[in-house]
Amino acid sequence: HGVSVTKKDGATLVGYITGETDNEVQLRLPGGVDQSVPKKDIAKRVELEPSLMPPGLAAVIGADGLVDLVAYLQSLK
Repeated sequence: HGVSVTKKDGATLVGYITGETDNEVQLRLPGGVDQSVPKKDIAKRVELEPSLMPPGLAAVIGADGLVDLVAYLQSLK
């Protein structure tokens, strides 16, 4: 699931949590950018119900494209 993190300065980040400590949350943002956010700077954190994958993407890229996409996403671990 994706997560939306709103910081106390009003900035909102949307991505996946890739790690978490007592002091910070590590997010993977769109484009593969990793960002750490200190927990003291977080005003609100919400798990997103819908997938971050754009609706209808599977139909547009086809079965082979979907397989390639999943392989790429797995390589980001």
